[in-house]
Amino acid sequence: MINPKIDKKILSFDFDGTIAKTKELFLDSIIKFKQKYSKIHLNYDEEYVFYNSLISSGNLQGLIKELKIPVIKIIPFYKEFRNYFQSNLLSCPIEEGLDQVLENLSKEKNYTLFIISSNNKEAIQNYLEKKKLDYFEKIYSDNFSFKKCTTLKKAINNEISQNNTIKMMYIGGDEIRDIHACKKCESNFSYSLPITSVSWGYQDEETLKKHNPDFLINSPKDLERLLEFIEF
Repeated sequence: MINPKIDKKILSFDFDGTIAKTKELFLDSIIKFKQKYSKIHLNYDEEYVFYNSLISSGNLQGLIKELKIPVIKIIPFYKEFRNYFQSNLLSCPIEEGLDQVLENLSKEKNYTLFIISSNNKEAIQNYLEKKKLDYFEKIYSDNFSFKKCTTLKKAINNEISQNNTIKMMYIGGDEIRDIHACKKCESNFSYSLPITSVSWGYQDEETLKKHNPDFLINSPKDLERLLEFIEF
């Protein structure tokens, strides 16, 4: 059987923690409104170190538990957290060296670049415009619902289903849930969706390794090197 000629290669990037360095803002937002809605808290620096360790190790259930926010206050907490996070998004820098890599992949290597994110689409578009990152063809977002697999499925259905001349790779599995979402989509669609985790995001390298991403890189430049040596 002759393999079909691949005429489009899509690199789908995560946004938070992969493109934009948002982890510090995420922690600041958590602590700011946790201190408002919970009666139990340490000083800011102690809470920052503690919650950072929970996020880095992938213990999100532990993070939610340790916030100790009464159930009746969870919704207002989340709304204020989300609004504050998005309104301060432009303060977050781009991952160092990524802008040049994106330009090379888009303009010199002819990859098609997407973003698949749990963040708000309008907020992402505004960030890309202000940071002059005009390399992305499409943004798939589920507006902070955290259902990454649902968003991945939508992208696959729209871009790839019934077309075996298109290939996609997900870049930015900086969280365990990203890895699991890609593997779930592979199972549901019988479609190969390789995931390249990045060690500079929300969760640390050792945590990510335990969940077996297809590839793991430590810098944006590593992505260019990886794509030169794998068959994609």
